[in-house]
Amino acid sequence: MKRLMMFFPPKPAAAEPKAHKKFGAALFFILLALVVISGCRHVEDGQAASNPVVQTASSDLVVKVVKQSPMAVLKVKLSIGGQELGAMEAGQASGATANCRLFSAPEGPYKLVMDLSTQNQNSVSLQHRHEVDLDGEPGFTDYVVISLGGPGDETTTRVGTFKIASPSAAKLKDNAAAGECTAFTEIRQDAENYALRAAVEDDVLVQTKAKAQSGDPEAQMQMARMYLGGAGVEKDAQKALDWAQKAGNSGYIPAQMLLSAGYLKGFFGKTDNPKAFEWAQKAAAQEDPKAMALLASYYKMGVGTPKDPEKAFEWFLKSAEKGHMVSQIVVGEAYYKGLGTAQDLSKAFEWRLKAAYGGSPAAANTVGQMYYRGEGVAPDLDKAFTWLQWAAERRSGNACATLGLMYFQGQGAEKDSAKAVEWFSKGAALGNILCMSNLGNCYLAGVGVEQDKQTAKQWLAKAGKKGYAPAINKLALIFLQESDPQKAAGWASITAKAGNASGVYLLGLAQAQAGNIEKALETLGVAAKAGHKGAAEAIEKISVLKTQPVPEDGAPEIVPADPASEEE
Repeated sequence: MKRLMMFFPPKPAAAEPKAHKKFGAALFFILLALVVISGCRHVEDGQAASNPVVQTASSDLVVKVVKQSPMAVLKVKLSIGGQELGAMEAGQASGATANCRLFSAPEGPYKLVMDLSTQNQNSVSLQHRHEVDLDGEPGFTDYVVISLGGPGDETTTRVGTFKIASPSAAKLKDNAAAGECTAFTEIRQDAENYALRAAVEDDVLVQTKAKAQSGDPEAQMQMARMYLGGAGVEKDAQKALDWAQKAGNSGYIPAQMLLSAGYLKGFFGKTDNPKAFEWAQKAAAQEDPKAMALLASYYKMGVGTPKDPEKAFEWFLKSAEKGHMVSQIVVGEAYYKGLGTAQDLSKAFEWRLKAAYGGSPAAANTVGQMYYRGEGVAPDLDKAFTWLQWAAERRSGNACATLGLMYFQGQGAEKDSAKAVEWFSKGAALGNILCMSNLGNCYLAGVGVEQDKQTAKQWLAKAGKKGYAPAINKLALIFLQESDPQKAAGWASITAKAGNASGVYLLGLAQAQAGNIEKALETLGVAAKAGHKGAAEAIEKISVLKTQPVPEDGAPEIVPADPASEEE
């Protein structure tokens, strides 16, 4: 059954329960990054395009800033055919990189629209829109002039030139269809008219300082950021702290968030976790959802306060109720695993569904996984397929794994081994170990793809190097069948050391194949005690029948993703 997935998540049914996940250490740093980047930014990026667009594949658009003004931040937005591909922001460092999500471009004509702007630390904004017709072009190198007065103003003073080098339209389309990266080789800001820029910044500095001294908390916050970054002034952590405290003490939430992050990361000269916690408390008390999420993460990680899973959950829930997507995912995870609250799979599903409708591919993946298994909701393969396909097209490796399984088994879609291999391949390219292992098994058995044992071993080895036990054991089995006990033992010993009964069993077989019968019987005895069904039979064959047992391949081992795990 063919489904066209839209840019936005599937619309909720009228009777659908409203609803996802990541309650680990990585969340803490995600929240901190949001504090520093989003909470403290004076001028926000524009909103993403809202028109629905039919999507079929995706890749990343990589923009590299080769040379950057010493006191400005470059922002680039790119779109094709009216479809916004994404936006990036690069700071002062030369060679800084950022990624924009690129879904498959619509049919031509191909016109790349670049909205470029520099935003310096003092809020001097320089903007320009540049359009390039890509059709029929082998690629282009172009120069864009950015001026103080803005586009269309004949009185403007030239400030800088940006050099943009792009691939052709055909390359963009081919790469998107293949799910590969398209690189805009460089966006270079030429070093010219910096003296003029500096003069403008000096004037803005005077105005900003005057506002700050008069008690304007936003201007005080700007002064703090300028002293932290050395933008138009000498770096001075103490002055940055003084200005941030003035703004924070007036109740200005972005300043309170900056103070919390600054004390945590040592921006002001040294770390002070209790003060980081104190400022997060002040911001959260004003019911700011990001601040509440930050405070929750402090309780979760024990930053400036003893670890308290219950309070962490309480603050994540408050943040989630105000629509904070990351918090909604965390609350779903907490209900799923019973972290800081009683386990409740129905509520876990509910919160994950809310985050999924908010546009989170990670949440959409787990919603699909729960529909697939009937966890917290009645099983529904059609809805599972819809959510998993939406998430998989947005680079969820786990969604690719289960979507491939559904095609492999004909669940929620017509059985199609070739389609299964296609999704396993996409997930494997994203680094998903389940997809790597599943793809290796398909190549090994010649299911959905031409049989290729060498390619099978390569994909299984990639999954094995990431610690995936079934792939490791499958490699050990392959090398046993190839009469290579040394390599078989090398792989089997990895899982055997971890107490995996199948790994112990395969290690015993490898030892027997190498001629070390006494050691083999000892190892197989351990496997038998651990409950491995084939170990006792192998002992009999080796000790009584004097034969070398080698297990058969069996059916391809295709495994779905676990809804309790998520790598996005």
